[in-house]
Amino acid sequence: MAVVRYEDLHADPVAGFARMAATAGLATTPDRVAAAVAATRFARLRGLEAAHGFPERPAAATTFFRRGAVGGWRDDLPAHLARRIERAHGEAMADLGYL
Repeated sequence: MAVVRYEDLHADPVAGFARMAATAGLATTPDRVAAAVAATRFARLRGLEAAHGFPERPAAATTFFRRGAVGGWRDDLPAHLARRIERAHGEAMADLGYL
């Protein structure tokens, strides 16, 4: 099992993707990893959503992809919801460096 944090993928997407592929037992090459990373860059996905929509977007949300910022949940999530999540998952969040 690989633990993958958004922050780690944001810092080094090629290494993070290669590690996930290896953990999943997928045969990759540096070119295939680079192509996969390019295809899933935040700016590209956000542009595709703007042009074509995104079926997974919740009905109440204006967009599925927010800002793509590390730690953005701290600014975007209402305080009462953040506290609720921290109460339920605080131990795991601390282990992963979020608290």
